Amino acid sequence: MSFDQYLRQLPLSRQDGQEVFDISAQEKQKAFNLAWEVFTTGEFHQRWEVAKFLPKFGDRAIAPLSDLLQDDAIDIDIRCEAAEVLAKFPSSDAIFALTEVLKTDTEPEVITACANGLAKNGQVAIPTLTEALANPETRLAAVQALAYIRTGETIEPLLSVVNDPEPEIRITAIEALSSFRDSRIVDVLMQALQDTDANVRKEAVIALGVRSNDGDPDTVVSALHPLLYDINVDICGHCAIALGRIGTAQAIRLLYDCLQSSATPIPLRQQLVQGISYWETQESLSLLATSLKEQPTSVVQTIIDVLGRWKTAESKPQLAQVLMEAFQENPELQTNASLKQSLAVAMGNLGVPSTKNFLSELVQDEAPIVQLHAQAALKKLP
Repeated sequence: MSFDQYLRQLPLSRQDGQEVFDISAQEKQKAFNLAWEVFTTGEFHQRWEVAKFLPKFGDRAIAPLSDLLQDDAIDIDIRCEAAEVLAKFPSSDAIFALTEVLKTDTEPEVITACANGLAKNGQVAIPTLTEALANPETRLAAVQALAYIRTGETIEPLLSVVNDPEPEIRITAIEALSSFRDSRIVDVLMQALQDTDANVRKEAVIALGVRSNDGDPDTVVSALHPLLYDINVDICGHCAIALGRIGTAQAIRLLYDCLQSSATPIPLRQQLVQGISYWETQESLSLLATSLKEQPTSVVQTIIDVLGRWKTAESKPQLAQVLMEAFQENPELQTNASLKQSLAVAMGNLGVPSTKNFLSELVQDEAPIVQLHAQAALKKLP
C-alpha cells in the first residue's frame, strides 16, 4: 500500500467546517511526520498526492508550511506548492504567511503563487481576518491580507480601521478601498485628506483621482484644492495629477492658477502642466499656449513635450500651429538648442504636413543635435 493510499483509508470528521483525520493525536503526529517527509523530499507526483491531505492534519500543518514558504533556500516549486496548500486553511495564520511572502519575496513564481492563493481562497478567511482586526498585535497583518483579497466582502472590515491610530494601517486600508465603487468610500477619502500623516494624505489624493465620479466631482475638487499647497511637495504633485484626471472646468482652472503662482516650485509646475493636459481639451490647449509665453525655460520644455504627445488627431494641426507661433514670438525658443530639439521631436510626433518648412529650417540649425532631430521628424511626415 502506497502512503497516499494509507492516508485515504484514515477516518475523517468535520472540525470548524474542515475535514480532518479522526485519529489519536499520537497517530496523527506520526502520519504527519511521514507525509511531511514525502512532501519535502519526494518526487513531484508524490508531493502532489500528499499535498491534498496536508489540510486534513489541521492547524499543525500551518507552521511548517509557513516556514517552508518563507525559506528562500528551498526549491521554488516546493515553495509554490506550500503556498497553494496554505491557501486552503481558513486560518489567519495561513493568510498572514501568504501575505508576508507576497510583500517581501523577490521570486516572481512564489509571489504569483501567494497572490493566486489569496485571490482564490482568501474569502473563506475573511471572517477570521475580521476578528483579527480587534487584536492590536494582528491588526496590521489582517488589514494587509484583506487588502490583497480585494472582494466586496472586505469593504466593511476595511472601513472599520480607516481611523486607526497606526498610519500604516490607515494607508493600507485606504489604498485597498480605492479599488471599490461605494459611495461611502469617497467620504472616507475626503476625510483622509486632513490626516496628520503625509503618506495617508497622499494615498487619499491618489485614490480620489480615480474615484471622484463615485461622489460629486465639484465637492471632491474643492476638498483636493488645499492639497495643491500642501507642506509636502510630493502630495502637491499627486494632487495635480488627481485634479487633472477629474478634469472639470473648476479643476483645470485651479491647476492653472497654481501654475501661474511665482511661489510654485518648478518641479510642481511641470506636474501641473501634465495635469492640465490630461484630457487634451481645447481649454487645456488654450491655457498651455498662454503658458508657453510666460513660464521659465524648463516648464516651457515640459509644455512642448506634453503637447507633442497628444493623441487627439483633430487637435494636431492646431497644436503644431501653436508651437510654431510660440517659436516665432519667444526669443528663448529661437536660441535654446534643447528647446529647439524638443520642438523638432514634438513636430515629428504630431506628423502635421504643414510643419515641413519649419522643420526644414531647423535642419539648418547650428546645433547638430537639433539638425539630427529635425531630420528624423521630417521622415515622419506624410
